[in-house]
Formats: sequence, structure tokens, C-alpha cells
Amino acid sequence: MDDKYIFDEPIECIYRAIRGLDRMNFNGTESEALDILQGKFSSYSRDDLQEIYRSYGDVRSEEH
Repeated sequence: MDDKYIFDEPIECIYRAIRGLDRMNFNGTESEALDILQGKFSSYSRDDLQEIYRSYGDVRSEEH
């Protein structure tokens, strides 16, 4: 048995929230998506969340 439990990285939690928006067929603006994310991840600045949100979009577009 491993002597430490590995938790999700904070970035993965944010990616999971973004995927949740996709599953709900969120059709709002980037600003509205950032408002939702900032409510859930208040320890991150809006600029940080915007960078993560945009990089997630890049990753997502490369997969398809």
C-alpha cells in the first residue's frame, strides 16, 4: 500500500469544472464562464483562471 495518497492537482479540479460547463452545454461568453469559475476557485485570480480556461480550450481542440 502506498504510504501517501495522491490528490488531484488544483489545475485538474479547474479542468473538471470546465468539463462540467461543457456537459451542461454552457453557451455563454468567456467572461461568464470565468465568473462561474471564479466563484468556485476564489483563491485564483481572474487572470490565472483566464489563462487556464484558454489553455484548456487549446488542449481540447487538439484532441479533436
